Amino acid sequence: MIALNAIEDNKEPGECVSYEELPEKNSKQFENIISFYQTNYVDKLEKIFGKKYQTDRDIDRALWVYGHLFQKQKGIKKKVCTL
Repeated sequence: MIALNAIEDNKEPGECVSYEELPEKNSKQFENIISFYQTNYVDKLEKIFGKKYQTDRDIDRALWVYGHLFQKQKGIKKKVCTL
């Protein structure tokens, strides 16, 4: 999600990217939010990459790498800044 938010907001490495951290997987809060989160994630994928993200594994790999260029901070509402 961090990578998608950065792309969607035209962020450059070195800029902060806002995102929301998911609650613990076994919590009731997680059950309530995961469907919304997944829908939002897929909507962003389709907006940026069209349906190609479903068959092109390179997109997933690139997003994983790009998302890891950002440093995480503690808290529910977060801002992520590059190192």
